[in-house]
Amino acid sequence: MRVEIADNNRKQKENAFILYMMIGSMYGKCICRTPYLADTLLLYYREMPEGKQIRQETNVLRFLEREHGAFFADLGDLHCEARLMMDKAGDCRILFGSGIEDVEVRVEPDGRYEVNCYDICQSA
Repeated sequence: MRVEIADNNRKQKENAFILYMMIGSMYGKCICRTPYLADTLLLYYREMPEGKQIRQETNVLRFLEREHGAFFADLGDLHCEARLMMDKAGDCRILFGSGIEDVEVRVEPDGRYEVNCYDICQSA
């Protein structure tokens, strides 16, 4: 039996999980410090039809490669901590912190997202 989750922000939660999953996997090791929210987002992802999962994952991957490809190419040797949260404006925020190269993701309620990358060594 399949149970549908009713939610107005479904696309936000689907995209947030895809971004969390894809960016986290680019680090050598990623530890989630807010597993309860990650598990909630996973439920939305699992409810997606497989074809939609593939399309959205492909779109996110293309965006990450186009906008931040060189940055993400260097993350494989780093470990990070991921924190997921919902802010007062209703945006889902995901912070990946390694102390060297950090990533901040913001996913709006309508599913649009923004990814900001910070190279701490170059900022100093």
